[in-house]
Amino acid sequence: MAHSIAEIASALQWSDTYVLGVPEIDAQHRGFLEMAGAFLAVTASGQVDKGTLDAALANLTAYGQQHFPLEEAFLERVGLSQQEREQHIESHNDFIFRVSELAHRHRRAERKIEFKMVSFMCDWFVKHLTQFDAKYANLEHAIDTEQLKAAVTLAELPEHELEGMHLTPVGRRPGPGHAASAQGLAVPKQIGPYRLLDRLGQGATGEVFKAVHDTLERPAAIKLMAPEMAASRDNVERFLREARVVSALRHPNIVLVFDAGEAEGRYYIAMELIEGESLASYLEKKGALKEDEALLLLTQSLMGLDAAHAKGLVHRDIKPENLLLDQKNRIHIADFGLVMEASTVTTLTVSGKVMGTPQYISPELADGQKPDARCDLYSLGVTFYEVLTGEVPFKAPTAMSLLFKHKYQKPVPPNKVRSELSDGVNRLILWLMGKKPEQRPESAGAVLQMIGALRRGEKIPAPPTPNLPVRLEA
Repeated sequence: MAHSIAEIASALQWSDTYVLGVPEIDAQHRGFLEMAGAFLAVTASGQVDKGTLDAALANLTAYGQQHFPLEEAFLERVGLSQQEREQHIESHNDFIFRVSELAHRHRRAERKIEFKMVSFMCDWFVKHLTQFDAKYANLEHAIDTEQLKAAVTLAELPEHELEGMHLTPVGRRPGPGHAASAQGLAVPKQIGPYRLLDRLGQGATGEVFKAVHDTLERPAAIKLMAPEMAASRDNVERFLREARVVSALRHPNIVLVFDAGEAEGRYYIAMELIEGESLASYLEKKGALKEDEALLLLTQSLMGLDAAHAKGLVHRDIKPENLLLDQKNRIHIADFGLVMEASTVTTLTVSGKVMGTPQYISPELADGQKPDARCDLYSLGVTFYEVLTGEVPFKAPTAMSLLFKHKYQKPVPPNKVRSELSDGVNRLILWLMGKKPEQRPESAGAVLQMIGALRRGEKIPAPPTPNLPVRLEA
């Protein structure tokens, strides 16, 4: 049954019934519904123009940036579990991503984008309410969510136009602060001497685009820093420092950085364009790899890391997404956004967040300790555990649970997951995954020597028996 715009507008007249008892948060929720109703009224008049859409998108972005930090702090204060907060934050990130996608469609002048915006507002808010209802029986409201969902159906576009941006898994997901600002939603067509083409993906510190140099006609990959991140001088310094330290590396297994700077208020890094795919997408297609191929890729990864470590650099975020395969299946280590000099005394968190990716993080990095090159060896071990078995060694619903397992739980030996793996490869991976740095090989070069021994048919010693840290009971 089709619903009129008036019926949809009526479904949004519930702004006083959804309350958390926190005046500022409740006011923002009411403001969101009022914004949706006001925009719907403009849409119904048939007078929607570019300026109105620009203002609506700016308001949606501002809402996300102002509201979500307050609500997330409230959820933690009232005692939501880590897992429940993670789920709620996912909806916040989904909001930010979808606003960015709406802005992208607006720039392409897609038809009926105004109806898609109203549909998005209603749909997101219903999901938001449902998450609260699942936790709090005492959050009383009179909103008929089924009626609202039904009312939204008029606003839906054909299925082929409903492609949205997907959330990344736990630990890889950028938070609300990574969304573009209202002024920065539009990606420039030109940054410095580079013409931006297709979007390639999201890195630790910004979006990455395929580009071409105006004069040299040389292809490049451009990492563009998100505008609101640039509001922090520390973020800018960290971003440009990545370019500065990595530009000193010249190795066939490391993505080359050849330019960086600022143009019209946007900071960028220009890098070698690797025509191919990440190891993560390669594994999705092929599944677990044979030993010979896995050892070849591991060798190339170690050679790249050895070069970085020789310069005193620790990557800190080795994982399948950051190992790129070119068309000749050669590995290139990418995204040095968390790189640090091993001699630098620094904290390992930004705004209280662990630096790294929970599925692949070393125990000492998860514990907030100062890392050395051996933390990269641990992450590489976890990565190639997955390459060889098709599974990550530790699984958990939340980031905190994963960090706990990296520190306190022994991994199932790879050959217990995939029986055809040789004893030598099994030992090699367990060496890399030693719980303490001193229980791992001392360097990437030492691991390369182990691989050489395996290829010569020699045995390598069994890894040290891990002495798990003592857990303090509550």
